Amino acid sequence: MGLAAAIFKTDQCVMDRACKIRTWLIVLVSFGLTVGLWLLRPPPHEEYAHWDSPDGRYRVTVWRDAVLSAMPGQGSDAPGTVSLTDWGGRELFSTPLEMVQLASPPQWQPDRVSMKLIFDWPLEAGE
Repeated sequence: MGLAAAIFKTDQCVMDRACKIRTWLIVLVSFGLTVGLWLLRPPPHEEYAHWDSPDGRYRVTVWRDAVLSAMPGQGSDAPGTVSLTDWGGRELFSTPLEMVQLASPPQWQPDRVSMKLIFDWPLEAGE
């Protein structure tokens, strides 16, 4: 009986060790998948379109927000942001867009820039 108990304990110990190894393997694989998916995530936003002013001092940029899932053909329905920057890259104005496909080429005037139904921003004087 003593020998059987020793064998049983040995088998139990091997079984526990195998369970621990399996558990650690599951933890490591789960961690690896989590890190891998995090690294492969889409950027928070990407440039959809941009237009430079005729004099090159300003730029209107439309940024498309990342959408993790969309049906085929709905990629341009993504929300986004439109911003005005100066030649140095400093953001002057910004406004959200419900869908980036609503953006159209802006109308540039000497002292203003506008996009129909989206924004009408003054251009800084003296730049």
